[in-house]
Amino acid sequence: MKTILCILMWLLLAPFDLLVNLLAFPLAPVIVLLTTQAGVSPLWCWPWLTDDNPIDGDAGHLERWPDNGTRWRVYSRRVAWLWRNRGYGFSTRITGVQLSGATRFWGDRKVSDNPMHAGWCIAINGRAWELYAFYPWLSILRRGLRIRIGWAIPLTIDQPAETAMLKTHVNPFKGYTL
Repeated sequence: MKTILCILMWLLLAPFDLLVNLLAFPLAPVIVLLTTQAGVSPLWCWPWLTDDNPIDGDAGHLERWPDNGTRWRVYSRRVAWLWRNRGYGFSTRITGVQLSGATRFWGDRKVSDNPMHAGWCIAINGRAWELYAFYPWLSILRRGLRIRIGWAIPLTIDQPAETAMLKTHVNPFKGYTL
């Protein structure tokens, strides 16, 4: 019964989360235009910002989008960061779930697109659940089907104590590394 309620909760929240995620595409360019050079965005932008990194992105994103001194490069890097982390603030603060206690796993906990490890895993922690699956299908271009629905429960931690963001991602062309 508890599992059914968890699935129903996700079904109720997922449409709102997906809407905020999709709004990131038209709003990110506007948010970046309204953000100061120092990286301060208007208060209403919080649903599309990341709590754990500035609008310029994390170290990996900065490496992929190095600053060449032009405003266009900074603008592009910031838009790319918001598109990559669509609705991060909303998915964590509003539709996210606090994890606690032991997580139960079924399937392969090593499933991943980076590095690629094909398979699936279902995880349940309290009120949160996740289905994570990855299957490569276009190896010449390193593309595969990635499904991540439910809440982002770490597959490598037995007893996480963090907020898991809601996930509504199905990508048939997700890139992967070996």
